[in-house]
Amino acid sequence: MRKTVRKKFSVFLALLLLLCMLSSALPPASAFEASYEIAAGQTMDIAVSYKKVTYLRFIPERTDTYYFSSVSDSYQDTLGYLYNADQVMLTKDDSSGGRGNFKITYELTAGEIYYFGAAYFSSSGGTITVKLESQTANLQIIDSDATELILNEPSYVLLMSYGSRAFFKFTPQQSGSYMLTTGNETGENVECILFQTNPDADLSIAFASLNFYCGCDMQVGETYYYLLTSKAAEGVGIDIVVKTLEDYSDSVSEQIVLDETKNWVVSDQTWTQFLKFVPETTDDFFFSFESDEFVSVDLLDASFMTRHICRDFNPGFRFSLTAGAPCYLKFAYPYEGAQTVNVRVSIAEH
Repeated sequence: MRKTVRKKFSVFLALLLLLCMLSSALPPASAFEASYEIAAGQTMDIAVSYKKVTYLRFIPERTDTYYFSSVSDSYQDTLGYLYNADQVMLTKDDSSGGRGNFKITYELTAGEIYYFGAAYFSSSGGTITVKLESQTANLQIIDSDATELILNEPSYVLLMSYGSRAFFKFTPQQSGSYMLTTGNETGENVECILFQTNPDADLSIAFASLNFYCGCDMQVGETYYYLLTSKAAEGVGIDIVVKTLEDYSDSVSEQIVLDETKNWVVSDQTWTQFLKFVPETTDDFFFSFESDEFVSVDLLDASFMTRHICRDFNPGFRFSLTAGAPCYLKFAYPYEGAQTVNVRVSIAEH
């Protein structure tokens, strides 16, 4: 009898030991099972333990691009993660949201299970405020807030303080290149971002102390959005207008001819005036400059995007151009007053 009891007890201990070994070998899925639930458009505070990741479960109702980010006005060093239903990490992010905040951008499929994760980069624990947004919902909000712009019709915008923002939208009636520019010199700072679906994925960005120009090639019937942000401490009021690239370039530039010297007056108030050069052949061209004092120059392409920066006038620079494609020279004089620059374009020696 004692042998039977002892044998049964030994079997019980062996089974208990085997069970403990098996349980210790299983992955620690409890963190995912105990995750929060989050919905698109929701902002929530979550508790994050010391050296741990807190998870949030999400099942999207529609296939869309989603943004999961931490939110804090003060600096905090956070980490963000995204996992699929099998708890395999798809991506992670550290500080794309600015000021130490993470921001994950990812396209998610409707009906699938996903887990977002949040943690502190350092060893501290505490509370992290997170939000989940969808691109479609964000764009609907932007579209409802945006002021419609009409070609060649000026609009006035008042940005009350530093960081104040305003959205505008433009739908071209025919395909082509368009520019948004200011109609007055404000002496203040304004940032302009041009985008279609996501302000973080800009098509063009402009930042200037007086005037700006911001544009790209646009397709008929498509809607394009401009985000204007004040960088001035006391705010700023500006006039803005959309023009075709042709109208804009004609209004701000003068022509320069091959092998002819152009006397160009540059000041701290005329940096949005350009010299336009249209090559008749595809070739390498040499741009040379003469000036008594330092003047910088940028070479812009037909869409007014910077292609070359020259900070040394002596002897100039060489650049390949395509026949019929206009380019623009933008000059900047960093001091008060004005400076005359002798500009010349010639075919480069081969």
